[in-house]
Amino acid sequence: MGLKKWFDEKWVDIGSPKKGGGYKQCGRSKLKSDKKRKYPKCVPQAKANRMSESQKKSAVKRKRAKAQGVDGKPTNVKTFRGGGLNKYGLTITPKLKLRKKQIGNTTYEYKKTGVEFGKQNKYLPNLKLEFSKESDGSTSPRDRNQSSRKNVEGSLEGRHGRVRGSYSKDATGNTEKKIEAELKFKLNKGGLMKTYYKGML
Repeated sequence: MGLKKWFDEKWVDIGSPKKGGGYKQCGRSKLKSDKKRKYPKCVPQAKANRMSESQKKSAVKRKRAKAQGVDGKPTNVKTFRGGGLNKYGLTITPKLKLRKKQIGNTTYEYKKTGVEFGKQNKYLPNLKLEFSKESDGSTSPRDRNQSSRKNVEGSLEGRHGRVRGSYSKDATGNTEKKIEAELKFKLNKGGLMKTYYKGML
C-alpha cells in the first residue's frame, strides 16, 4: 500500500476510543499521553464506521493476544473472524452446526449449514439475515428416519427497538412463520427510565 493511499484512508486505532466519540489516529507517538496506550489495532476510518462494537472488541482482543514486535515486525491478525466485510459493508459468515448422539442402538444426528449476512453502521439500523438448511434423522438396526427444513431468520435493530422474524419450510411443504417486535421508549429527558414492550405480531 502506498503512503499517500494510507493517509487518504485515515487509519484509526479502534482500540483507543476518544471521549467525545471516534478513535485516535493509528500509531503511538513518543508523547507522554501515548506511552500508556496499549498496542493499536488499526483499520481505515470508513471500515471502523461500518463495524459493530462486538467486531471491534474481537479484533482488538485477538490483536493484543499475539506477541508483537517479533523480529522487529508487528504480528498481523484478521480484522474479522470467520467472515469478511465487502465493499457494501456486509459481513458474510458461514455457519455450521453438527450434533450426534447415541441412545441404545439408535443414533440421532443433526446438521445445520448456512450463511449469515449482517450490516451495521451509524446511519442504518443493525441488520442480520441468516439462511440455513437443517437435516436431522435417526438410524437404528430396524429403520431410518430423516427430515430436512429450510430456514430464514432475520432481525432489524435500531435506536428504538428491534424486529425479529423467521420463516421455515420442510420437505413436505409445511411452513412456519413468526414475527416478534421489541420496542424501547425513554420516559424522561435524562434517559434514566426505560420501558420495553415485547409481543407477537
